[in-house]
Amino acid sequence: MIKTLYMDSIEIKFINDIIKSFFDKKFSDINDVTLENLREFLIPIFEGYKNGSINHLVFVEIADVLDKYITVKFGDEGSDEEGIADMVEKYATVKFEPSVPIQVVSSPYFEDSDDRSIGLEAIEYMSAMTRKFFMFPEDIPYFIEFLKTHAGKELEAHQKIKEYVCQFDYTKRLEEAHKRGYIYFQNRGSDPKTPTFPIIYKISS
Repeated sequence: MIKTLYMDSIEIKFINDIIKSFFDKKFSDINDVTLENLREFLIPIFEGYKNGSINHLVFVEIADVLDKYITVKFGDEGSDEEGIADMVEKYATVKFEPSVPIQVVSSPYFEDSDDRSIGLEAIEYMSAMTRKFFMFPEDIPYFIEFLKTHAGKELEAHQKIKEYVCQFDYTKRLEEAHKRGYIYFQNRGSDPKTPTFPIIYKISS
């Protein structure tokens, strides 16, 4: 499948600034992130959200940019027609600059038994804060445990994190988020020339 999804320079700078803030050696820029080391990359990001050095807006923005990067770079890996049937339209309506053609692209897909599925699923949960599961800092240890899943325990880990998330009512979680002072999410929009990236700040208690 031809991958023509476009990552603009603002998105790349955003994620590279995050990398400079949280990593010193192994990851120097976004191109160092692979499907194999994605879990290792995400752990400091989750820890940053837990300790307040990354706010919830930045946390979700990181997920969105990583998702796009992974789709652009690894979109065909592990994919098959049945496995990506529910994902293949994901970016079909995204608008970019006129010179950039719009094509339907697919995210990489792996069975839950594949260790590469752990990092991808973690990104899904990060993004889901806007629609399914508002993640509080106190939830982070469960996700770090998920990211540190040992080989051969992937299926069990997926089931465990799903059970944890499903015990909460999203509407009530969102109400709790508002009570705690979390602001509404900002939408970046479809025009890369007018980004609305939030700044990093410490979450107030």
